[in-house]
Amino acid sequence: MSQALSRKQREIQQRDHLILDAATDILRQEGFNALSMERIAQAIEYARATIYQHYPNKEEIVAALCIRSMRSMVDLFDRALEFKGRSRERIVAVMLAYELYWRLYPNDMQDFQVIKNEAIRSKLSEASLETISSLEQHTLGCIASVVREALAEGDITLTDITPEELIFGLWAMAFGAISLHSSDIPLAELGVSNPMATARAHARRLLDGYNWQPTSDSWNYDKTVNQILNSVFAKESANISFPKEKTA
Repeated sequence: MSQALSRKQREIQQRDHLILDAATDILRQEGFNALSMERIAQAIEYARATIYQHYPNKEEIVAALCIRSMRSMVDLFDRALEFKGRSRERIVAVMLAYELYWRLYPNDMQDFQVIKNEAIRSKLSEASLETISSLEQHTLGCIASVVREALAEGDITLTDITPEELIFGLWAMAFGAISLHSSDIPLAELGVSNPMATARAHARRLLDGYNWQPTSDSWNYDKTVNQILNSVFAKESANISFPKEKTA
């Protein structure tokens, strides 16, 4: 059983939340270049020296934001693996977790890209870099575990592609769809009215192409999606609409 935090520890924790929330507002509204220790100090009405007691530079603040967000994503991925079903249903659950995270926290996905900047990463501590890497590996590990499960159960046989390459294809498809959906490209005018549903349909066809059982001509994956949302992610998906895939 964890010990209760002391009053001072609670104050430090609360101040840390204030710092991160203020940094989030500046980053989202004005971008990384506008972010500074001085701006954060002004926003939360503390001395700049106080901000430095928490973080050595603004890059570490951005890292802390990303780590906080990535932990939320990891939680959704872990919960996706709790879904009891065939391996292909479970890969659907993991992919839904990724989409659900984006629908819940669309701006966080943009923050993830900021931390990929080498100029920013070069100023991060080894501890921050290791934490980020560990969380990234965890999310990919969730997907990999389902692919290994499918191979072990005979639901899929890979002859001309490695499990890692299959994972990369699914990841690229999901990430690309989210990036395009979040851009200012007029997708609806280009004939793509439901980008994420379209991406899910392409993923389904990809998995059908690799003969991952059960294939969609013998299984109702719309029903699977509903089961996952209603059981695993009931609270998160309550006020979110997931457009159905086009099956024709």
